[in-house]
Amino acid sequence: MTINYTPKLGLAQPTDGDTSWGNAVRGNQDALETIINTKNLAHNQNATTGLTFGYHQGVVSIGNKVASLSKNTITLQDDAVNFIEVYIDEAGLGIVSLNVTDFTFSRIPLFKVTTSVGAITQIDDMRTFIRSSSVANTTRSFSYFIGDVLTVTDKATMLAPINLNLTSVYAYVNTAPTGADLIIDILVNDVSIGTVTILMGTKDNSATLDAAIVENDKVGIKISQVGSTVSGEDLSVSIKSEEVQ
Repeated sequence: MTINYTPKLGLAQPTDGDTSWGNAVRGNQDALETIINTKNLAHNQNATTGLTFGYHQGVVSIGNKVASLSKNTITLQDDAVNFIEVYIDEAGLGIVSLNVTDFTFSRIPLFKVTTSVGAITQIDDMRTFIRSSSVANTTRSFSYFIGDVLTVTDKATMLAPINLNLTSVYAYVNTAPTGADLIIDILVNDVSIGTVTILMGTKDNSATLDAAIVENDKVGIKISQVGSTVSGEDLSVSIKSEEVQ
């Protein structure tokens, strides 16, 4: 299993034996890095086994809300990339959740965990505690889920909250299509502006998009082809976009 933790903060630090900066400065930098990388909602290796992912306690702040979370575990989806994130609900409680499409706009990324055959194969620590206000809210995602057996009549639509440029799409199914590919149209105001194809016998794929949309445009998906033997089941689609500056 590969574990990639967040990079160091990028602060300058003297080499061992260099006392020109003072041992106190070096010690403080070490302590700060330890707090960020190993304390707040960090991966709890002792509580992680199989498809159970453990995390330590922590505190999260979103807007004017602050919530404390106890150490706990979350069950991963097998044969997938699991995007683990945290948010504060309307009751003020800190909630750790996951999905298999992408990190959700307005929630704080924690980990990207890859699983295969009932085990974790890679953990990427995505926690970010220092953010630049100049780049906040520049990316957004439209997330769709169509459950059960898929048919060519299935579709879903959302309204664009602001002017955006659609840049890419990622699709994933729990049950792979067989006999034929699964093809999903990406729609803007009911007109296709691109497709993403999940090849028969596979579970996911992505595609690039290049489309400008304006506030209240309808952004949606429509299944135009399913597998001829097994249609495919439980479709998740994430369309990424960038704000128009």
